Amino acid sequence: MKKPETIELNAIGTKVKLEDDVVGTIIGINISHNNSITYQVGWWSGRSYTRDTFVPSQLVMTTDEKTRIGFA
Repeated sequence: MKKPETIELNAIGTKVKLEDDVVGTIIGINISHNNSITYQVGWWSGRSYTRDTFVPSQLVMTTDEKTRIGFA
């Protein structure tokens, strides 16, 4: 029997540093082919709320805590 694959990722709600003075929150996760991950991040800039998609290497996580998910 094949062992299920697992993916390690940061959970929704994790705070991320986008720039020195900009902190956002992961609000969505997209898992694509070959288990590639992108995160949708939202943040406030003054009175405007912005959302954008980032690959993990573009973000600085504020915690090392990861979540594992598996697929059968």
